[in-house]
Amino acid sequence: MEDLLQGISENNEELNKKYGNGGKEQLEGDDAIHALLGK
Repeated sequence: MEDLLQGISENNEELNKKYGNGGKEQLEGDDAIHALLGK
């Protein structure tokens, strides 16, 4: 599960760099994922 989370986080970072948008929204999405998983 940790590996999956790490992969998601890295993918999100790459997409944010590539498209340069969604920074705040993406952070909120990551927070929601981590909250759901208790991480």
